[in-house]
Amino acid sequence: AISYRHARTDAFALWRDYTAEMNA
Repeated sequence: AISYRHARTDAFALWRDYTAEMNA
């Protein structure tokens, strides 16, 4: 099972990648 904390960490990492692309 995927923990809620891990799910939040993955979502945050994806958000960081997205904003990095937009700011590039």
